[in-house]
Order: sequence, then C-alpha cells, then structure tokens
Amino acid sequence: MEWISVKDRLPDIDNEYIVSLDFLEVKSTTMNFMSMPSKWYTMSSIDVSKRVTHWMPLPKPPKKQ
Repeated sequence: MEWISVKDRLPDIDNEYIVSLDFLEVKSTTMNFMSMPSKWYTMSSIDVSKRVTHWMPLPKPPKKQ
C-alpha cells in the first residue's frame, strides 16, 4: 500500500483509514472520513481535516491459521 495525498484525491466516505498528520508529534493514526460535509474526524469526533496530509486504506486483517 502507498500513501495517497489529500491533494490528489479523497477516500470513500464513512470509512476508517490510516492518515498522516502535519502537527504535534503524531505522524500517523487511524481516523474516519465522514460525509456531510466530507471531513476527517478523530475517534473523539474532532475535525482535523486541515491537518491530514496523506491517507491509505487499512490493511486486510491477518488470515486465521
């Protein structure tokens, strides 16, 4: 998987993604991209849309053995 710039495109709505942020010491975390309006929200419902620089889909879960 490769990082996708928010300048290039935005993800599908109402789903979770790994994102890279441009503030504090946080480099990546999991967030929701929600509709109406299309914005990035933390799990605490904080809008950080202006701080997300890149995103990628979550990887597939490990296979059971």
